Amino acid sequence: MLPILVGDRLVGRVEPLFDRKTGTLRVLGAWGDTSRLDEALDSLATFLGAERI
Repeated sequence: MLPILVGDRLVGRVEPLFDRKTGTLRVLGAWGDTSRLDEALDSLATFLGAERI
């Protein structure tokens, strides 16, 4: 479970799962304000070396 932050405010949370074998970052669940989730997932995918989300 990871927080979704906007500035210094906690606005939601997301449960990601990275499958190293397939290079896929999956989202098992997301709660709260997820309007900026795409940006955060792109950043996380780059950090992890994921090929797809």
